[in-house]
Amino acid sequence: MRLKHQFVIFCLGASVGSAEHTRFTPRFTLEQIVQTRPLGHFAISADGTKVAYTVAGYYLGFPVIPRFGEDNNICVVSLDSGEITQITSGLVPKTKPVFSPLGERIAFESEEDIWVVDLGTGATRRLNTSIFRANDRAAAWSPDGERIAFVSNRDGQVDLWVMSVEGERHGLVRLTNDPAREEDPQWSPDGKTIVFSAKRRDEHYMATGVYVVSSTGGPARRLTPVDSTDNFGARWSPDGKRLALLSDRSGYVHVWIINADGTEWRELDTGPHDSMSPYWTVRPVWSRDGKRILISVNRDGRFDLVATDVDAAGGERIGTEPGQYHEVGWAYDGSIVYAYDSAWSPPNLYLTKPGVTSARRLTHSSHSSFRMEHFANVQRVSFRSFDGLEIRGFLLTPTGMRDGDHLPAIVNLHPNSYGQFYDNWRPFAHYLVQSGYVMLMIDQRGGSGYGRAFREKLIGAWGTGTLEDVKAGAEFVKSQAFVDPERVGVMGLSMGGYLTLLALTKAPEVFRAGADLMGITDLRSPFSSYRVGVGEKDNPELYERISPITSVNELQAPLLIIHSDQDRNVIPQQTYHLLDELDRQHKKYEVEIYRGEAHGLADPLHQLESYRRVLQFFDRYLKAE
Repeated sequence: MRLKHQFVIFCLGASVGSAEHTRFTPRFTLEQIVQTRPLGHFAISADGTKVAYTVAGYYLGFPVIPRFGEDNNICVVSLDSGEITQITSGLVPKTKPVFSPLGERIAFESEEDIWVVDLGTGATRRLNTSIFRANDRAAAWSPDGERIAFVSNRDGQVDLWVMSVEGERHGLVRLTNDPAREEDPQWSPDGKTIVFSAKRRDEHYMATGVYVVSSTGGPARRLTPVDSTDNFGARWSPDGKRLALLSDRSGYVHVWIINADGTEWRELDTGPHDSMSPYWTVRPVWSRDGKRILISVNRDGRFDLVATDVDAAGGERIGTEPGQYHEVGWAYDGSIVYAYDSAWSPPNLYLTKPGVTSARRLTHSSHSSFRMEHFANVQRVSFRSFDGLEIRGFLLTPTGMRDGDHLPAIVNLHPNSYGQFYDNWRPFAHYLVQSGYVMLMIDQRGGSGYGRAFREKLIGAWGTGTLEDVKAGAEFVKSQAFVDPERVGVMGLSMGGYLTLLALTKAPEVFRAGADLMGITDLRSPFSSYRVGVGEKDNPELYERISPITSVNELQAPLLIIHSDQDRNVIPQQTYHLLDELDRQHKKYEVEIYRGEAHGLADPLHQLESYRRVLQFFDRYLKAE
């Protein structure tokens, strides 16, 4: 009998032959990885004197709400003195801090509601009291500090609401009531209008529009054209006369400046690069005088920070080290506050002045073992898929590799259909590589970072063209002289888990082993509500063909499955359905389903155990003699 919530092993492989690989020993530990408290969710006060931040959780590089106990609290750092003060307490995670206009209070998200804490007293209040189980989030203060706009799904659809700062029982107004999914409310400086983004179900799957609505309610008015372009992230200029927003109407996601009424569009061209990410909130940040905008620009998987002139051509790049620079805001004296992380360093806050190459580090979230020389070598690579499309990614090789080595390899597939790999804080991937593997992290068609045309390559290619990209990636890594082509595995989380399953069942000869972490197994009803550009009723054969569950009989390689019992993105029934079919077909697999976890593991102990399982699984099947 199979126990669905226990670790079960079928047909274990031979013991690992380790003689060849004893020199591949990581210089940091898995325990150090899961015990690290990376920072995230930064917010700067309106007067530019302080920054609030929280800890952030990552699982395989994918952001999750962390479970770090007492560390799950909000801290504030003074940009003048550098003093850090913890302003909340308790064990429950707190995220997305936002300063009030005068900077004396902070709104934040916790337990799917919005709370406010007083910086002077530490007094904390829960503002949402809906009897419905709802997710209330994206708090935005009115300029007078008396009201808070927020996003809620309390009535079965995602809409905008405004409540009193004393709580929704003291005043609550519904701003929108539309099937569109509203997001990211932002008050105009005079408090009369709120700008927001919204996606309608009946429009192009990439088309998000920017709208405005009166802060007291009424019909919303669309500022962006009704077309297939993506428009989002609107921010008011300090004088309220203009908006800076992100749009891909020129082919790449760039900042555009428009008048408050939606007229006179003007692009701030930062080249053939996207200012967007599925894992970070990239938004334009106006300088206090309204003359410059701070924005991060995705240049081939590495984010540069650029301070761009609003009314003149040109801009200044902030920071030159490899890694990820992200905008936080402008300090009171015109200095720039940013977050920076790299492959060997978790995110931290920095302060610098325009035109100055050095920066002052404000926070320290790392470990002495996390040094550049302890992490894998990283190389930017590209190859062609079946139709000639260029696919790019990162090739990681261990620092202990020597001439003549023929190492096992792992093809790593990113989460999200619109995801992307970055040269960022992703320590477990480097731990795997430093344990004696080569890793190829590929950005299959449809992902962000390469322009609108590349994202649209996913249309009609869900599970078809993307699978061919995975196969091309396997061929590329097998062609490397230092890789043993007979020992190549595949792994992925979420969308990457789906593609892992698809590759193992639809192209069983390509990989020797695979690890599916929370991947979709069946796109057909009633197991899934995903749409792939055409409805299931219109093309049921397609949905059957791109569902891994329909080809389990073709599976040859051993399979590791990791899931969680509270996953709302990929419901656990998807995995239970797969396990039943694997049993019926007498296939090799290992499974662990973690209790109390959502989409991605947040508990450090669960992360640690799952990392060990992944490493042991690949050691067993890719390193065994």
